[in-house]
Amino acid sequence: MAGILLIVGPDAIGNLGSTSFIAQLAIIASGFCYVSGGILIRRVDMKPIPFTTLALGLGATCLIAIAIIVEGIPSQLPGMKASLALLWLGCFPTGLAYVLRFYLVRRVGVSTFAIGMNAIPVFGIIFGAILLNEAVEMTTIIALCLVISGLFVARLGTPKLDPAK
Repeated sequence: MAGILLIVGPDAIGNLGSTSFIAQLAIIASGFCYVSGGILIRRVDMKPIPFTTLALGLGATCLIAIAIIVEGIPSQLPGMKASLALLWLGCFPTGLAYVLRFYLVRRVGVSTFAIGMNAIPVFGIIFGAILLNEAVEMTTIIALCLVISGLFVARLGTPKLDPAK
């Protein structure tokens, strides 16, 4: 976490609690939901497609309800193009990613999967430097070292999965 904080910079958390408490609470809640979803994948005996459909359907239903409570019923519905785009994005990239997550969590475990997800900023910095010629500052290198060290330390405490299961 210290490495990620160093990458995004102290300004990213400088206004915690002052600007939009509900938005900040939503970010924390999304992290909680993501983690609890990973735990449920391991504990609930369902096949991937029904599980994904249930999870994304419940999430969409909750978000629609919250949107209606906060913003009210929309005065007009989105057009056909926007509706098809929303359907495509929800079913294919998001649905496919969730099914892949399901298989990976079942195969390697929640903690190993989370370690892989925490490596994303590392690759983002590396690809930005190589492909886009972005400057890499010393604080970024220190942050990457912290993230990679954290990934190794977290991996040391991960119990080995029984291949028979």
